[in-house]
Amino acid sequence: MTELTLAGVAARRVLRAARGPLAAHGGCGAGDLPVPPGSTFAGTLPKDGIGVPAEACVGRGEGEVMEQRLLAEEVDAETYLKIIAKKTAEPIRACAMTGAILAGAHRDIIESLGLYGLEIGIAFQIADDVLDIAGNPAETGKVVGQDAKTGVLTLPVGLGADAQSFRDMARRTDPEELRRLLQAAGAIDKARAVAQKYSERAKSRLVALPASPAKDALIALADSAVQRKS
Repeated sequence: MTELTLAGVAARRVLRAARGPLAAHGGCGAGDLPVPPGSTFAGTLPKDGIGVPAEACVGRGEGEVMEQRLLAEEVDAETYLKIIAKKTAEPIRACAMTGAILAGAHRDIIESLGLYGLEIGIAFQIADDVLDIAGNPAETGKVVGQDAKTGVLTLPVGLGADAQSFRDMARRTDPEELRRLLQAAGAIDKARAVAQKYSERAKSRLVALPASPAKDALIALADSAVQRKS
């Protein structure tokens, strides 16, 4: 059994334990389908090409469990960043590193692209949090305040003047009123600034890459992660 298969099995077991007995039936059965062809493909990859995405799969499962366990608890910004790093950023990091690994890049480049992926993933998720509160539903396709209503901590809510009261209030407050309160507290602008900081850090990881259309595309991707409207 390959490392990738083991990671998939571990992730499913973690999610099964977190979501209860219903997840052990149809959902996990369907989730097993990609394992055999995935294992076959993994056998053709270099060792790092298996290990990096395997770690990301396990981390994503851990992040989901952390988020669900903390729905009823107060979460600080550090824990929030740890959760989104595991859920959103680690898979993007794995993609960036795997591309470099398969291209035969030097280890320094692989690590730099991994950090690029990690930081662009964090920027992307924070921007998504902002859109949850301040986005235009006609552009995002999402109901305003959807995450906040379910108790999922988003950075704008966490950066409110009193994070705990804002999080409690988010569950019972009209989304438009919540948006107004967070704007008045400066939380939405603060969250945008944090997302922009991670986008700039991601771009700085590309300094070792030679000028090329591919590098330009990575820079543009880092910008679009925080400038997007949907």
